[in-house]
Amino acid sequence: MTESGSAASGRRADALDATSAEPRWVTNRGLIFGVIVGAGLAGVGLLLSRPELVLVAAPILVAVVWTLARRPKTLPRVEVGTLVGSRSSTDTVSYHVSFQLPDDSDGIAVRLYARGRERWEVVVDRATATRLAGEIGIVHSGPQEIVRVDYELLAADGGYLTVPLPGPRSRRVISPKTVSLRRLPLPFRMLGLAGGHSSARPGDGGEFRDISQFAPGDRLRRIDWKVTVRRAQAPGDLYVRRSFATADATALIMLDARDDVAELVTNWNSSTTTLDQPTSLDIARDAAASIATAYIKSGDRVGFQDLSSLGRIIAPGGGTRQLHRVLPAIARTAPKGAPVRRLRAPLIPAGAIVYVISTFLDDESARMAELWRVAGHRVVAVDTLIPTPTAKLAPAQRAAVRIISMERQDRLSALSSLGIDVIHWTSQDGVTPESQLSVHARISRGPR
Repeated sequence: MTESGSAASGRRADALDATSAEPRWVTNRGLIFGVIVGAGLAGVGLLLSRPELVLVAAPILVAVVWTLARRPKTLPRVEVGTLVGSRSSTDTVSYHVSFQLPDDSDGIAVRLYARGRERWEVVVDRATATRLAGEIGIVHSGPQEIVRVDYELLAADGGYLTVPLPGPRSRRVISPKTVSLRRLPLPFRMLGLAGGHSSARPGDGGEFRDISQFAPGDRLRRIDWKVTVRRAQAPGDLYVRRSFATADATALIMLDARDDVAELVTNWNSSTTTLDQPTSLDIARDAAASIATAYIKSGDRVGFQDLSSLGRIIAPGGGTRQLHRVLPAIARTAPKGAPVRRLRAPLIPAGAIVYVISTFLDDESARMAELWRVAGHRVVAVDTLIPTPTAKLAPAQRAAVRIISMERQDRLSALSSLGIDVIHWTSQDGVTPESQLSVHARISRGPR
C-alpha cells in the first residue's frame, strides 16, 4: 500500500480520525450453501445406497455444525482510528489504521481507499488489524481526502460476518510547495516607514541622496567632516551627508481559483482532476505560496484574497505570524463552482504591487488586472496554465484549443501593452519563474 509522490499537510498532520459502531452479525452465504450441499449429498447417498456420497457430505456437515456452535453471542463494538502523518523525507504522507475488535471476531476484511480513488482490499487477523500502515503519495495540494476505510468483521472462521461499515474518512489540507525567489519586483512607490528598500523620501538608513548644509533637525553623526573642510566658507559652516529613507513593500496576492484544469484538454469539462498530474490550481497555489514567503522573508508586507469568492481580503502584514495566516488561506483555496463577476475591483492599499495569479482563460481576471494598473499600481500577471499537447486530439479539438490559445494570448498581450509584467509560472524552454521575476525586478518603470 505504498506509492511515491509529494505532499504536505496543512492542518495538524497527526490529528486522529475515529469512528465507533455496533454492527450486527449475519450468517455467511457460504455456510448456508454448505448446509444445502451437505444435506443434499447425504440424502442422495442414503436413497441410492451410495456410501461414498455420505462420506463426502459428512465433513461438510461437521464443519457446518462446528461453525453454528461457535456463533457469536454478543453484539460487537468496533473502534476504528486513522492517523495521518506529516510529509516524510521521501515526500510521502504516512498513515496508520488501528482497529479495536471484540473478542468474538477472528479477523477483519478491510477496504482502503487512497486519495478517494485507489482501492486495496485485505483480510487480516486480530493482531495485524492493530498495525495497518503505509504511505501515500500526493500530487495535488489543497483540501482533499487522503485515506478512507470500510470494513467487515469475521467470526467462526468466516461463517459469520457483519454488514459492511464505513470507517473514518481522513481529509487534510495539503500545503503547496514553495520555490526560493531571491529577487522580486517592487512597487512604484515605497510608502512604508521602515524596511529593507530605499524610498524617495529623505531619511536615515538608505542610499546616498546628497550633501547639504547643516540645518536644525540634522543629527551630529551625519556631519561629513571631509566635505566640511573642503567647502566651508565661514566659521561654523557644516555639511551633512543625507540619504534616502528605507521602506517596506506591500504585495497583494490575488489568486483566481475558478479554473482547475490539467494538461489534457479532454478532461477540462470533467468534475474530477487527474490523479497523477498537477493542475493549474496546484500551480497557482505553489506560485502564491512562493511569492508570499519570499516577500515576508524580505521584511515586506503581504496580503491575500481569493478572487473566486466574495470573502474579505487578508489585510497586508509582515512577520512570521502573517505568513502563518496567508499560507493556510492559500492552501484552502478550491474551485467554488459558478464564477463570480465583480462590478469593481477590490480596494487595495495605495502603493502596493498586485500579483494576479490565473489561467486567464476568460476576461474576468484580466479585467481586474487592468483596473488595478489604471489606478496606478504595479501589477504582475502570473500565468498558471499548463502547456496542452495537441498531437493526440481530434481535428475539431485541435481547432478549439487553437482558438482558446489565441484568445488567451490576446489577453496577455493586452496586459503587457498596459505596462503589466507577465510571467509564466510553468517553466518553458528552461526559463524558470525565478529568472523571470529577477528580470522584472531590475525594471522600475513608473506609472504611465
